Amino acid sequence: MLQEGSTSDNDVALQGILVPGGTICGLTFTPEISIINLGSNTLTSLEIDYDIDGNPADPYTWTGSLNSGQSTTVSLPETTVSSGLHFFGVSLSNPNGNTDEEPSNNDGSQVFNAVETTGSPLPVENGFNGPFPGGDWSIQNPDEDVTWEQDLIGNDVNCSSGYTASIDFYTYGEQGETDDIETPWTDLGSSDAAELTFDYAYARYSSFYFDRMQVQIKTACDDNWITLWDKENLDLATAGSQTAPYTPSCGDWSSETIDLSDYSGVVKVRFRGITGWGNNLYLDNIMLSSTAEPDCNGVPGGDAVPGSDCTTDS
Repeated sequence: MLQEGSTSDNDVALQGILVPGGTICGLTFTPEISIINLGSNTLTSLEIDYDIDGNPADPYTWTGSLNSGQSTTVSLPETTVSSGLHFFGVSLSNPNGNTDEEPSNNDGSQVFNAVETTGSPLPVENGFNGPFPGGDWSIQNPDEDVTWEQDLIGNDVNCSSGYTASIDFYTYGEQGETDDIETPWTDLGSSDAAELTFDYAYARYSSFYFDRMQVQIKTACDDNWITLWDKENLDLATAGSQTAPYTPSCGDWSSETIDLSDYSGVVKVRFRGITGWGNNLYLDNIMLSSTAEPDCNGVPGGDAVPGSDCTTDS
């Protein structure tokens, strides 16, 4: 704890690192620190050295007027980093051009996580017809056991042969394990008209052995997943119970729509399968899109004005 009322003439102390810390949104930020003058002399200048991951930035000179016992926030030059975990360190020196008489309180550091806040524009879709899982989509398989895979079936949602994503819960002997298909980071923009649509088919094994699927969303700067859709057992089933491995028949599919109007900016969606040693689950035709009317440039919910902002003739 910093003690005020120092008998030193020149003593500046670091109270804390305000930015960066924890998770920051975006890769460019302005570092901020809090300093306090513990010396008896009015503080009018000091040198600030700081670094990212051990790479020093140019020293920064602060000037101002800080009476004894007063504190202030100092903003350092804007800094850009890569996505991921980083280390920020800072050190104060030369208060009023003199040696700091109490240097033990001059240094500080902390770890932070920089999250990229750019995403693919709408629409984002996946019919699982190409390389699996597709583009920037990803599979999360914590137990490295059975998980989502590409499957060629005889009856897709259109009652024809086609590729889907599926998970073999029939042979997945563990219960309660989770496996996820995650979308890329997607920019919903500022529109309140985004929605998520998808098709799925599922049959349980019995009233004792059944599985579960959740659809969840998170924003770029929040580690918490929010559940939008959650079904299991008969609520999830689109066909009757089967004790043989299930594959969809024509007409087994359910088409779902989830309103995303409460969300804007950059988000990620995941489809979570939770095994109950039931039967097979199929997923297809995932699409994140906007229902807003396009402007004259074809941007959903855009504000381009015909005759002035349009890049094409209207």
